[in-house]
Amino acid sequence: MNHAKSAVGSLKMTDKTNIVGSSKAKANALMKSGKYLEAIMEYSEGIAMQPSNPVLYSNRSLAFLKVDQYFFALKDAETTIRLVPDWAKGYYRKGQAEQAAEMYALAIATYESGLRLCPCDEMLLKSLEEAKKLQQKIFARRRATLRRYTIFAGVIGCLLVIGDMWQPQFSFFQYPWLRGIVLTCFPIIGYLLASLILSFQRSNKAILLNPPPELLSGSNIDYNSVGTNSSLSGDTCANMQQHQSSLLAKSE
Repeated sequence: MNHAKSAVGSLKMTDKTNIVGSSKAKANALMKSGKYLEAIMEYSEGIAMQPSNPVLYSNRSLAFLKVDQYFFALKDAETTIRLVPDWAKGYYRKGQAEQAAEMYALAIATYESGLRLCPCDEMLLKSLEEAKKLQQKIFARRRATLRRYTIFAGVIGCLLVIGDMWQPQFSFFQYPWLRGIVLTCFPIIGYLLASLILSFQRSNKAILLNPPPELLSGSNIDYNSVGTNSSLSGDTCANMQQHQSSLLAKSE
């Protein structure tokens, strides 16, 4: 009797493994064809059967990244790391999601965490180098923006003072100290304005790693369990399909 139960259990396990393997193979084929949303569905079906399979989470993370769903890509990557802490691919997937959202400091920290466990992994080494280069470009761009706004505002201040001196009978800045204040304050205002704009841009980028509620309307999925539960609902992926179509329509 025990042998019969054991045989039935083994058969069910084999069937489940075959189903998961089939879903994974279909999803991989869909990924190669560029059908990323369909691939997400297939990976999710596999995860529903084997919720502790790190490869499925890693692959689904890549699929989410392909459709610019950085939050879900990040969550699946984090689950991959939790399931297999010493697998470099999990850190690579997480870093890629953070890098796509231009959160380079986070990506660098992630790659470095992976390299502490896998110090010779070529994929992580290359990604770390790339993230550092991109971060330096962002820093250079921000410095250029600050400098440009500061100079522009300073020029405006100078023109105001020169124009004011040109017609002394209508002068607003009759005293030298007033002109000095104008010449000093305008560049500072330009610098502060540029800093505000850059801060706003950084906030918008950081939001990309937050849950996108508009994609989950009508879905019962828990944000905190994305990547740890079984799979995404059909309604969720349908909403993602609709959102993706609207983005494509806007870009045309």
